[in-house]
Amino acid sequence: MKQETVYGHLENGNPVLADDYCLFNGTKSISKKRKYNMKYFVYSQKTNNTVTLSGYEPMTILQTITSKKGNVKERIIFFVDTNCKLSFVKTNQKNLQIDKTLDKIEKSPFFKSLVFLLFFHFLFVGVMRSRNYSFKDVYLSFGYDKSINFKVHFLFPVKIREKFAMKTGKISIFIHTYWSFIPMKEIYKHYVNTSEINTPIFIKLSHDDHDYWYNFKSDSKHKYNKNHYLYNTRSYRLGQMNNELFIRKSITGQYVIVLTSIMSKSIIIKERFAYLISLFSLNKKIRYLF
Repeated sequence: MKQETVYGHLENGNPVLADDYCLFNGTKSISKKRKYNMKYFVYSQKTNNTVTLSGYEPMTILQTITSKKGNVKERIIFFVDTNCKLSFVKTNQKNLQIDKTLDKIEKSPFFKSLVFLLFFHFLFVGVMRSRNYSFKDVYLSFGYDKSINFKVHFLFPVKIREKFAMKTGKISIFIHTYWSFIPMKEIYKHYVNTSEINTPIFIKLSHDDHDYWYNFKSDSKHKYNKNHYLYNTRSYRLGQMNNELFIRKSITGQYVIVLTSIMSKSIIIKERFAYLISLFSLNKKIRYLF
């Protein structure tokens, strides 16, 4: 039976790491400036290397610290990740059990994507890699209600992709090539049913008894940035209808399909002119001139 080890504790109401541990920069604080639902590695204070706990099964929960910030109840969860590295996450989620919270974080996909509009379809292609492949299938989900789902297809079967799950070389990444073909008419049907002109896109990892969703972007590393608003694909007119579709990004970088009436060419010209002006802005902030 393993002796219980304390990896962190509360100090003046704030979670900190125990004496033998630190973060990559040598600090002890594990709550301040840490993002929710993001995995962080714990380092040895003696060697400054990540801590490996090979004596535990992957995804074993070791310790939970609970604190309160105003009306928000936060939890710091220490666990052993897929590669037996000592890790922790900060979370305030109430709708998932602790083990599912960690499972969702550990399965967060890494991806880079391109989108093409052709033959009344959206074609998404790129690479998509996960550290853990214990889910059944991958889908792209559309709409705030995530009611439209199309399967993501991979160039290689999951058994091969699992072997390259932790490799990031150029050839290894190629193993994770994917594509998904989305009919525009399905997005238009959704608009008719919901009257939503904006259709956000998500990645769905399907399991037998639950599903996980993640924001779908051109790059999984993209974060909050106003410059995402500058992005948009060319528009595609829907047959003889007075509507067109194109894709923009939200401020977080998430892909959003926009359905609108046929835009005046002057609007497009103004948007492009505003973008050119923004390139020469000293503070690199977007200035809306129109």
